[in-house]
Amino acid sequence: MQKKEIVYTGKLTAAIFLNTILLAIVTLILLSLTSLLFYLSIVTFAFMIFELMKQTVRFFTYRILITNKSVTMLSGIIKQNKLEFTLAHINGISYQQGYLGRLIGFGNISLVVAGVTQKSINHIRVPKLFCSKLLDALDDLSIVNYQSDGYISLKEQLG
Repeated sequence: MQKKEIVYTGKLTAAIFLNTILLAIVTLILLSLTSLLFYLSIVTFAFMIFELMKQTVRFFTYRILITNKSVTMLSGIIKQNKLEFTLAHINGISYQQGYLGRLIGFGNISLVVAGVTQKSINHIRVPKLFCSKLLDALDDLSIVNYQSDGYISLKEQLG
């Protein structure tokens, strides 16, 4: 039986702070206008600070691990959240990357698990690399399964 080994660690990109930065700009504009909007800008500022703290915690604690047996998503400081899918249950993967994402190097990934569940991961660094590593892990898993069933793998046939 194979030991569980980490193949790749996916992390979030700093692009998760874009919404908070836009909110800071709106807050500065509201502060510079008139005194009537002062109270609205105070509320907006408080919301911006809350979002900044939330996104900072998410940025530093969220990890997506691809192992030779599963995909595991970890997050949280006080309350640890863990979501794990075995590679055998992953039926599909896709990624979306807009223009800004291609420039900065981030995108969104969707995993189809057991044909029904779809899990989206937003603002991941280099989503194409993540997909490639996951597909390699899935390919390696299928090769191990075929070899244990007595079949010759495609890599052995070609190599």
